[in-house]
Amino acid sequence: SNQFYNFDEYFRKIVAFRFDSIAIGILGFWVSNYKDEIWLKYKSNLSIVSLFLFVLSIFIFWFLYKNNYKLYFSDILLYKLTAIFYTLIWAVIILGFFPFFSNFKKFNCNTFNIIFSFISKISYSLYLCNLPVLILFKRHFFVESNDIPYSIFQLFAYYGVLILISSLIYKYYEKVFMSMRKKIIV
Repeated sequence: SNQFYNFDEYFRKIVAFRFDSIAIGILGFWVSNYKDEIWLKYKSNLSIVSLFLFVLSIFIFWFLYKNNYKLYFSDILLYKLTAIFYTLIWAVIILGFFPFFSNFKKFNCNTFNIIFSFISKISYSLYLCNLPVLILFKRHFFVESNDIPYSIFQLFAYYGVLILISSLIYKYYEKVFMSMRKKIIV
C-alpha cells in the first residue's frame, strides 16, 4: 500500500507532472481557433461522449470508494491505470463539453453570470491551491464519518477555504502581476 501512496501523493497529484491536462487544453484551443469547422461540427457528439465518460467515471469512483478502495490498492495494474489516466480522462471529458458551450454568452440569471465570472477569474489559483489545501484538510481537519450532513459540512468547509485562499491569491498576486504585465507590454 505504501508504494501506491507514494506514487499517488508524490507524482500524480503534483502540478508539474500534470502537463498532460494542460496539453489537452492547448489542443482544444488550437482546434477551436484553427479547425473551428471540426469544433462546431462535432460539438453534440463530443458532448454526448463526454457525458457518457462523466457518468462512467463517477460510477467507477463510487465503486472504488464503496469498496474502501480495496480493489484499487490490491491490483497494481488497476492502480496505475487509474492513477495515470483518471485525471487525463477528466481533462478529455471537460474538453468534450467546450465546443457545446463555446458559443454560450450569458445566463438569463445575473447571479449565475457573477458566480461563473468569479470562478473563471480564480480558476488558475483554484488549480494550484487544490492539492495543498486538500492535503492540509485530509491530514488535520477531515474526520471520516458515515454521517452525511457532517460529510457535506466538511466538503463545504474545504471548498470555502479553497475559494477564500484562491481569491486572495488572485487579488494580491495574480491581478497585481497582470496589471504590471499590461503596463510593460503597452
